[in-house]
Amino acid sequence: MPLLVKTFPKAHPTWQHCRSTLLIRCNSRASAKLFEDAAREEAEEQLEVAKRRPPPQSVSTHENWTGDESIQDAVLRMLVDKYKPLRSGHIRSADEKIKSSLTNLSPTSSMISEESDAFFAHSVPSSSSSTGASADHKPWLVTFKVPSHAAKIKFARLPPSPKPSPVSAPPPTISSIKQQKRAKQVARVTEAWESSLDYRIGRRSGQQHANPSSMKGWASLVEERIEKARIQGQFKVLSGRGKPLVREVEERNPFVAREEFLMNRIVQRNGAAPPWVEIQGEMESSLQSLRLMLRSSWIRRTVRMLTLTGDAAHIWTIEELKHHRDPEWEQRESAFHEQAITDLNSLIRKYNTVAPYVVRRPYTTRETELQLAIEGSAQHIYEKLQAKDSTQSQATGSSVEDTSDDPSTSSTGATGSALPKIRLRDVLRDLWQNMRMSR
Repeated sequence: MPLLVKTFPKAHPTWQHCRSTLLIRCNSRASAKLFEDAAREEAEEQLEVAKRRPPPQSVSTHENWTGDESIQDAVLRMLVDKYKPLRSGHIRSADEKIKSSLTNLSPTSSMISEESDAFFAHSVPSSSSSTGASADHKPWLVTFKVPSHAAKIKFARLPPSPKPSPVSAPPPTISSIKQQKRAKQVARVTEAWESSLDYRIGRRSGQQHANPSSMKGWASLVEERIEKARIQGQFKVLSGRGKPLVREVEERNPFVAREEFLMNRIVQRNGAAPPWVEIQGEMESSLQSLRLMLRSSWIRRTVRMLTLTGDAAHIWTIEELKHHRDPEWEQRESAFHEQAITDLNSLIRKYNTVAPYVVRRPYTTRETELQLAIEGSAQHIYEKLQAKDSTQSQATGSSVEDTSDDPSTSSTGATGSALPKIRLRDVLRDLWQNMRMSR
């Protein structure tokens, strides 16, 4: 405009023609921009609708569902499950998506310069330009209003989420307090166990435990431990040093993997076992202790009573000793036996609750254990009675020889026979028989 003012005076017809052409040009440029934006948005909406709508040929090509999966679909599903498909395309962030949705409606300086050059190059007005604008229209005074379909934010910056309100902690319960105490006790036991291992291998308490983070670090740590053990002479006291390796039957089992076999052997050598196996060992030791106590008590009682009552002179057989019973002793010891059987049955019940079905144990009774103890101790009682008879015969023979060699006894032989020798055992035997007869 200043260039036109300087070139032509305002009254010149060329000035009037250029002024009207410039006004029409500016008016048509703003309206064309609006129409162009509206057409582009409408085309984009139609394109989005077309993308969402499936093409008709895709519906016709697929076969109807028959209830069975085809081989092609099954193979494709297995391949997709085995090898997950990677994400394709460019991954756009939220800021990029928001910036791309914003429309730049303000013309840049480059666009203005290009349009001004085109205007001066073609000063003749085009027939396609709209002629509805008035001569007094001033486009530089137009105020731009943001359309309703455009985004109204520049950057999506969401406000920070409010901090959660502090909730008062529930009061500690008895179970939580017990768990904390148990955790502290377990930590103390673990620390004591680690300290004992450190003391055993000669490590000082101030040294830190090695914690390698790579395979090379673990290899160096293992080599260091092996070298330290070799210097201390621990490899010279091995049980299998210089001997062939002991092979186990389970090692040749084709149904057990090598790793499983090695893990089981490590567990067995360290004394670890399932809970029911540990209870089984405790139960077996209690049962053996009960049976040993019953046998020793019965042997001691039977040998003493047979010796005192004079039944030892009778030749007892093993079968007779197996069926021999003492009701008085059984009645006197019944309370103790019942308590022992009750404790054993409670242990068996505890074992059966955790043991598999095929290895469970039946409960025991007092009569069963007494019968087993009597039958198992018959041989031992028979041997003790035989030993007592041989001892008595030797003592009787020695006493007869002493009386024959004694001159005082030989001198009395003329007047009468020698008096029999009275022993304490005979006195006690007679006393016991008299007491039984008096009952």
